[in-house]
Amino acid sequence: MALGRMEAFDKDVFLDLFEQSGKTQAQLAVDCQVGRAVVSNWVAGRNKPAPQAAPLLAEALGTTVLVLSNRTPEDADLVDRRISKGFNAASAAREAGITSQQIYELEQAVSMPIMEQLDALAPVYDLTTDEIHRAWINRRVRLFPGSLRHLDESTREALKPWSLEEPDWATPQ
Repeated sequence: MALGRMEAFDKDVFLDLFEQSGKTQAQLAVDCQVGRAVVSNWVAGRNKPAPQAAPLLAEALGTTVLVLSNRTPEDADLVDRRISKGFNAASAAREAGITSQQIYELEQAVSMPIMEQLDALAPVYDLTTDEIHRAWINRRVRLFPGSLRHLDESTREALKPWSLEEPDWATPQ
């Protein structure tokens, strides 16, 4: 899974907004500071926007990066949040005072996060501590459905408010 491009880019949402905008591919390329071929690849579904282009694309279409990803603030994950701010992993790490490897590990969600790292990212992504924790949980659940089932009951209870509906990992099997 590539951590560089806008993973959740929804081509259909993009195409609808692009059509509604009345802009040409050339105009959108100028707005996004990319070549026309890049926009052509987005339209054809051959490529997804880079982190630096995503906020410019959203602005040019009068929307947000989360809308272009067909996500909401409640179900956005760490990658969605990083790309919403136009950061690649290295620039996010620099801003947060952590390493690119730590960003990568957080976004892979293989092991439980180091809360100090999430706390360092929260202001960089313009989020509260609760929102950045929710974004990590969303990433973990998206990548590893059912993987939080092994958590102790108090941790599962603490995570429930961050779920839009009763997740299958909320109760032990």
